[in-house]
Amino acid sequence: MSLITIFTILYRRKWILIGVPITAAVAAFFLTADYQRTYRSSAQISTGFTISPEVQLTSERFNLFEVDVKFNNLIETVNSPRVLSLLSYNLLKHDLDNIETPFRRPGEGDQDVALELSKIETSEVTSNLKNKLDSMKLLNNYVVADKSTLDLLEIYDYDVESLKEVISISRVKNTDYVSIVAYTESPFLSSYMVNTLCSEFLRFNAFTTNARSDESVNIFSKLVSQKKEELDRITEELRVYKSTNSLLNFSAESESKISQISSLESQVQEEQKNARSIRLQLQDVENRIKASDNSNVNNTIFTEIVSLKKSISLLNQKYVAGGSKDDALLDSLIVLRNRQQSLIASASQMEDADALDKLVETKNQLDVELKISEQNLTALQSQLSQLRRNVGGYASKEARIAELERELNLASEEYRNAQEKYNQSLNVSVAASNSMTQVLFGQPASDPESSKRLIITALSGISTFVICVLIIILLEYVDVSIKSTSNFIKTVGLPLTGSLVALNFKKMGLNDLFTIDRSKLDKKANLFRESLRKIRFLVEQRNKKSFLITSTKSGEGKTTLINSLALALSYSKSKVILVDANFTNNELTRRFKAKPSLENLLANEKGNLEDAISKTDVANVDIIGCEGGNYSPSEIFSADRMKCMITSLEERYDFILMEGAALNSYSDSRELSEFVSSVLTVFSAKSVIKQPDLDSIKYLESISSKSIGAILNEIELDNIES
Repeated sequence: MSLITIFTILYRRKWILIGVPITAAVAAFFLTADYQRTYRSSAQISTGFTISPEVQLTSERFNLFEVDVKFNNLIETVNSPRVLSLLSYNLLKHDLDNIETPFRRPGEGDQDVALELSKIETSEVTSNLKNKLDSMKLLNNYVVADKSTLDLLEIYDYDVESLKEVISISRVKNTDYVSIVAYTESPFLSSYMVNTLCSEFLRFNAFTTNARSDESVNIFSKLVSQKKEELDRITEELRVYKSTNSLLNFSAESESKISQISSLESQVQEEQKNARSIRLQLQDVENRIKASDNSNVNNTIFTEIVSLKKSISLLNQKYVAGGSKDDALLDSLIVLRNRQQSLIASASQMEDADALDKLVETKNQLDVELKISEQNLTALQSQLSQLRRNVGGYASKEARIAELERELNLASEEYRNAQEKYNQSLNVSVAASNSMTQVLFGQPASDPESSKRLIITALSGISTFVICVLIIILLEYVDVSIKSTSNFIKTVGLPLTGSLVALNFKKMGLNDLFTIDRSKLDKKANLFRESLRKIRFLVEQRNKKSFLITSTKSGEGKTTLINSLALALSYSKSKVILVDANFTNNELTRRFKAKPSLENLLANEKGNLEDAISKTDVANVDIIGCEGGNYSPSEIFSADRMKCMITSLEERYDFILMEGAALNSYSDSRELSEFVSSVLTVFSAKSVIKQPDLDSIKYLESISSKSIGAILNEIELDNIES
């Protein structure tokens, strides 16, 4: 839809676009005439949510989302019935205590209200209100005394719902302040409302904050005591265990035992080395004693030197192959080498006489040393075994001590955390008590608020204008009817013979179109008459006499077109016969009160044509009516009878106008089209082309030799295209 089309549509509806907004504006102007003047008063509370003091009592970081949540919570709290009820109690108590200067006098001018107020004991109500204010509790509707007080609050319009209508609470944008604004009929009432609401909210907030803080402090205090008792218990258990097991310094004792074991192991190794050395020396002495009994001493020495050399070579190879770490092999090598040196030294001279005695003495001495070494080794090994058993017993004790120490560390950590939470709750309790204050107190306004009457009036007119524009465009957009001749050509495709505007014939007779002077007819009637004359001219130019007037669906205006066209042809001195062949709806017969003779004329070979024709009230126009019924033309007469009747009528009349049933629903018009020379189809501009219509249009295109086009009927004057 183009802009030009939209503006054209809006221009056609200009009186709606002008009249509706003006009506709405006038209505709004008069409806706001009794608008009550109100006085505004505002107060502000500093919340402290966004202020970062120099000395911070808590370690909280600034969080924009949390700040928004806090502001929303604060506003909801002020708007809550609990806080607003405190304000309503104060307002009612003020009016009851100040009889001379109350804010409102609901009993004036209303006898019913005055009578109800006289039944209420104000002293009891005042006492009840004072108790509720002190305890900050709500009135209970199921308590008799509270019920009467609530009724009184509603009479004074001091109930919570009424207060919500006159009080507005919001955050001052990008600040730390919350604004409370009241609009009432009295400037003093407005200021009293905002100031009292601020004070009651601060009192309620301090009460709830202190209650929560005290509860938190008590909870954390109990937690600290509990964790301290747990810490003391585990500490005492660890001390008793160490004392019982003589492990006052477990770490030092454990290190001492390990050091002793290491020392004893070294001593055992030294003693074993010494014992091996003594055994080897003893064996050597014994061998020498045995060798001294030999007669040939030199041969023995030489033989022994050779044997020792071989033994030393073999032992040295084993010692080197073992990585030179075997102490026993090393000791053996040392002894053999010493023996070899001794034999080599004694080979040059004979051993003296006392040598055997010395060897025996040496053997005895070595036996004693060997026994001493073995006893020392046994004692060291026994002591080492005892120490190892003691250290093995330390493992289970060490595990128990480690478990107790872990429990002690965990208990200490929990105790420190509980202590920190306790200190933090104390800090929060101190910080929360003084975070909110009232920084702006409401003052009585000197002038009332603007009624905004002109703004409301203007908005009413503008809004209704916009709504009307949108509705008109929407209705035009969803309207898919034919409406105009250009749309007809695009959607239907049949040649357009003519078009007729929508005309109401109930206000004016059809004959008046041609009898009344042009100057006395309105634009629509003149346009209808001239369009009808154009259609008459086209019909006359066809040089045909028989015409079938049909439509795709019922109610398109076939009967009206036939009447109008017959009247127009009669004024051009033509004789016209109307044939009502619409058996489904014989409205043409009923309109002219004609004889229903068509069926009898065509079915009876002896039917008389003269008797079947009826006169009408229009000069030069006759009619053959039908009875109508549930049948088609081919079912009641033969083709020959129909052709004979058409031929006879063409001899007597200039034009035969025959009406047929709708093409979409019936076959009548298709059967009748075989007997006429021309077919004229009527479409209503209010119709919507659907699939059955398209099928009928295809049929009309198939008989293009007889179809002379279509008549677009009932076009609105605004849709006429010049």
